[in-house]
Amino acid sequence: MKRSRATELQELVHDAYRFIRYHRVAIEQSPLQAYGSAMIFSPTRSEIKQLFKHEWPCNITIAPEMGDDWDVHTGACLQTLEGHDKWIMSVVFSHDSSRVASGSGNKTIKIWDTHTGACLQTLEGHGNYVTSVVFSHDSSRVASGSGDNTIKIWDEHTGACLQTLEGHNSSVSSVVFSHDSSRVASGSDDKTIKIWDTHTGACLQTLTVGSAVYNSSFDTTGSSLFTDVGIVALRDSPTPTLTTSKNVAASELQFLRASQSSESPGYQGYGISSDKFWITRGSQNWLWLPPAYRPICSVVGRSGIAVVLGCQSGRVLIFEFAPNDPN
Repeated sequence: MKRSRATELQELVHDAYRFIRYHRVAIEQSPLQAYGSAMIFSPTRSEIKQLFKHEWPCNITIAPEMGDDWDVHTGACLQTLEGHDKWIMSVVFSHDSSRVASGSGNKTIKIWDTHTGACLQTLEGHGNYVTSVVFSHDSSRVASGSGDNTIKIWDEHTGACLQTLEGHNSSVSSVVFSHDSSRVASGSDDKTIKIWDTHTGACLQTLTVGSAVYNSSFDTTGSSLFTDVGIVALRDSPTPTLTTSKNVAASELQFLRASQSSESPGYQGYGISSDKFWITRGSQNWLWLPPAYRPICSVVGRSGIAVVLGCQSGRVLIFEFAPNDPN
C-alpha cells in the first residue's frame, strides 16, 4: 500500500529529529560534519542519509557497515568486524594491508580480511589478555604479547602456535619483528626489553630500560631498535645499549599508534586525536567519532591512508581513504 505524502513527511521529520539528536555534538563543533561523520555513522535506512548520501566524503573508500535502523544503531550495531566478546587492546595491519590482527581482553587474537570483513583465524592459547600483536614482514607469522608474561609466535595461515617465549616477569607491553623476521623484540612492564630468536625461541639479549616500552621498530639492518624510551644499539654486542633521545623521527618508528603518529610534527596522513574524538588528517580534526566508536587502541596503515580502531565493545572499525586527496 502506497504511503501518503503526509506519512512520508512525518517519517522524514522523525528521522531528521533522530539524526540531529544523535549527531548534535559533532554538528555544533563543526557543521560540515553533517556531511561527514553524520552520514557515515547513521543507519543505512535513515531517510536523511538516503537523501544526502551523494554528499558522502568522496575520499573515504572503506567505512564501517552500519545497521538498518536507528534503534539497532543506538545499540552498537556495527557488523563489520565482530567476534571478540571483550575490549580490543591492540590492532595492526599486515604489511600489504589485506589483513588486520586484533588482540583482546578475551585472551584471543583474530585475523580479519579487510576487504570482506571475514574472520580468517582465531588464535587461542594465551592465559591472559592480549596486549600487543604484530605481523612479520612477509605476513606469514603473527607475534603476540600478553598479560600472562609471554610472547607467542603463530602461523598466520594455519593458526598454529609455533613458539612460546618465556622470560619476562610482568605483562608484555609490545612486540615487533625484525625485517628478516629472525628476531622479535619485546617490551614489558618489568621494565626490560628482550631480543628473541624466532627459530629457536632463545632469549638473545636483555636490557633494563627503566620503564615499559609500548612502541618499537627495528631498523632495516637489524642493528638498532627504535623505541619510545630511546634507541637500542644491537650490533654484534651481547650487551645492548640504550641511547635516550627525544628526537627519534616519526619515520624511524614504523610501528606507531595512530594517536602518536598523527601528532608528530609535519605528519600529513590520517590518525586519531589525543582525546580520541576525531580521525585527523595532518594536524586538523577531520571526522568526528560518536562515543560508541571511540577507540581504546588504534593503528595507521603504512600508507597513511587507512585507520583501524579497536573499541571497548569488542568491535574493530576499518576506514580507508583515497590517496592524494586535494581537499
